[in-house]
Amino acid sequence: MNCDYDPLKEYKKVELNKIAKKCGIPNAQKILKKDLINLLKMNVKQDTTNESLLVSAVPTVSSFKETNVQKCVNDLLTKCNIKSQKVKDDINGVLKKYGNILIPTNIEDVSSSVQTSVKITPEYEKDNYVAFSKYFRKELVGFIEKPDKIPKFRAFVPGGYGLKMVFEKKYNDNTKIKTKDLDITLSITDTKFKNPTAAKDYIVSKSREFIDTRNDPYNFKIQVITLPTIYNPILKMRRFYVVSILYKEDEFVDMALTDRDIKMDEMNIELSKEVLLPIKKDKGYFHEYFLIIYMENVPGVDHYCYLKRNPITGQFKCKGLKDIDRVKFLCEISNTKDKYKKECKLLKSVDKEVLQNMPIEKRDKLFVTLRKII
Repeated sequence: MNCDYDPLKEYKKVELNKIAKKCGIPNAQKILKKDLINLLKMNVKQDTTNESLLVSAVPTVSSFKETNVQKCVNDLLTKCNIKSQKVKDDINGVLKKYGNILIPTNIEDVSSSVQTSVKITPEYEKDNYVAFSKYFRKELVGFIEKPDKIPKFRAFVPGGYGLKMVFEKKYNDNTKIKTKDLDITLSITDTKFKNPTAAKDYIVSKSREFIDTRNDPYNFKIQVITLPTIYNPILKMRRFYVVSILYKEDEFVDMALTDRDIKMDEMNIELSKEVLLPIKKDKGYFHEYFLIIYMENVPGVDHYCYLKRNPITGQFKCKGLKDIDRVKFLCEISNTKDKYKKECKLLKSVDKEVLQNMPIEKRDKLFVTLRKII
């Protein structure tokens, strides 16, 4: 696509937004000026379908002062109790070599309840997940149950917990998805919250209140991760914070505060009301998994995702293989699978052994066709 951007000319941000719109770059108003300029420069030289355009607006290590990055990384390693020098060197090596890797600007442990117990009554919900969904009902499914009112948040549960609910509740299959990690994407777009910090404070406060309702509040902990607020053109959103509730030092619930545009027609309304969690329609999970598989398998799209979750070479290759298996299951059972015949056929043709025996050049290009549905 031929863009009108002149790299030798000085532009105001509003002018860049208009040029970007003509060039087919979405949500330009959310992209930092310097990153938008990089995108437009690349548009002048090449077609906008090139995969590298997907990452040029993602924050890079070079966009931060190196001393701040190093300090932040060292703080994270300390908090994670990582003492191995080899592991530290590997992590720092990745950060220096690759650009589009998000680095949290802060991780904070938030004190919770000092209460030791609550009185157990017949109404007390023993299951922490059920109790959580009931306590956060307004925040999670309020926009679904009362669509005519401005909600506190809009939200959805990504896979695999979201897919677990689809398989168990919609298709009566309890065998396919086994996970206890509940991740929730919360959005402040078109809600009562316009300020992400205020939204974060509210969620932290609500989390404290929830912990106070449990019989063993001393087993819970709240952690807040602050992220660089830069628009991600792949995920089509900015992420501001992640509020995590841990139970017995293990993951329980992660709530990511974002500005993602979440529409009612994305949601499985009946299922969401049943489980009191914002569950997407099947097509939403198809799209989500095809996106993550694309990022895990095509080099240059998301270095962190490729290095961590590539099913053959990733540090956590089992996650990449699990993602392929999960969407295969969805391809078999979903009542909307016919819309994704080509994509499902592609995934059906591969497994761990096939990928291992494939030349790396061929393997890196295998999933490029998934780009068209993103």
